[in-house]
Amino acid sequence: MDLYALNPKLLRLLSMGSAIGLVVMMCAGMSMAGLLPPPGPDMPAVDLARHLAEDATLKRTGILICMIGIALYGTWCAVITLWIRRMEEGRFPVIAWASAILCGCGVCVFEAGPLLWVVAAFRPLEISPEITQAIYELGWFAFLYSWPTFTLWFFLIAVAIFRDKHVPTLLPRWVAYLAIWTGVSYFPAALIGYFKSGLFAFNGLGAFWLPFVAFCILMVSISFAMVQSIKREQLQAEGTVRVAEPVSS
Repeated sequence: MDLYALNPKLLRLLSMGSAIGLVVMMCAGMSMAGLLPPPGPDMPAVDLARHLAEDATLKRTGILICMIGIALYGTWCAVITLWIRRMEEGRFPVIAWASAILCGCGVCVFEAGPLLWVVAAFRPLEISPEITQAIYELGWFAFLYSWPTFTLWFFLIAVAIFRDKHVPTLLPRWVAYLAIWTGVSYFPAALIGYFKSGLFAFNGLGAFWLPFVAFCILMVSISFAMVQSIKREQLQAEGTVRVAEPVSS
């Protein structure tokens, strides 16, 4: 697959630009919305409703920014899936197909979090605080409890890199290990249905902060590796570096 047929400048923009845009807009938006750090499930419903009603316009704007930023996850995933397809080098790229499906599912559940948060913040003092609390918590469950979709995709990225027969590999091996570590870091999110406070609550160190930080690191790291890979292939096209070719089995 010819890199220049894929437009290197566009690939760099969609990889690094999408990653940085998502991380910055998501963090900034959630901070504006009063969701970073998140009010936990142990907060009384009345207090949560008052929290969401305070500076309501600012909070809703922050959630909007967060939702726009998360849309960039789709463009970022598209570039990663393309690279996975290049790694497979076969007629039946099952890992690339699985990646495309998981990415589509991931965008949907990722966007569901802000969608539900803005509904909770829409009229927090006009309806029962318990209803507001239920909608708010549903947003966090959509945001975190969908962890298997993301973990499986991270593992598939690692598998694709380990199976890559190009020399050098299109993405370095350390990216595979980082993807595995990130996938494993999502495991504590499986426990948010059992805890209303502490390490494994949806605002806890294990269930929220660990996967959240790991995800941000992975996005920027993979994008950096992608940009380096694109630069290397541009040099290869100019004949200054040995071309990466698949090794026959």
